Amino acid sequence: GDLTGSRWFIYYAEPSGDYYEYELVFHPGGRLENSHPNETTPDNDTWMQSGDTVVLFFNDSYATYEGRISGDAISGMAVNVTGGLWAWNAYRLP
Repeated sequence: GDLTGSRWFIYYAEPSGDYYEYELVFHPGGRLENSHPNETTPDNDTWMQSGDTVVLFFNDSYATYEGRISGDAISGMAVNVTGGLWAWNAYRLP
């Protein structure tokens, strides 16, 4: 279904070994809100959905997260402009 208005908990380890977990909110119009501890530019994160595929763009597409939605879970891979690649997972919050 449509992710608009839903809240998710995302977690992953970057190639550096740094581990992050925080909330995402999928707002209308492709606006993505997140509570990443290092977030300083909240207005340049977006999302798009096509069927059961979702793509998240953080920090003007510095990092792109592509995932497949399966029920109340999303899993996929992320890549950033420096070539880093890592797996990520998220689950829907009530």
